[in-house]
Amino acid sequence: MSKKYFERNSKEDKYAFLFLPEFETCEVIMKIIGSGKFLRSEQIDSIKHAYNKIIHLEHYNGSAWFDFKIRLGGLLAVYGYNTQWNSETDELIISFSAPQSPA
Repeated sequence: MSKKYFERNSKEDKYAFLFLPEFETCEVIMKIIGSGKFLRSEQIDSIKHAYNKIIHLEHYNGSAWFDFKIRLGGLLAVYGYNTQWNSETDELIISFSAPQSPA
């Protein structure tokens, strides 16, 4: 996803201190997702926890972060999960959506 962008800017950009939380959060989430073929409920909880920590930190919160959120939602959808972000707090909410059988 955007991990390399966040990593580069966390070292080189004049706002590096704002990109560092985004890089660290992205790195943790991508390690969890990449750790297996399926995502267990504990892993989903870890993803939510990792993401929801950043909402309490000062971070850049620019277009690349928005793109990361969109891609994270799409990737979790592949595993059968719905993602939403609270419009007031930006808290990540993940729920399982069981595959629907044809009518």
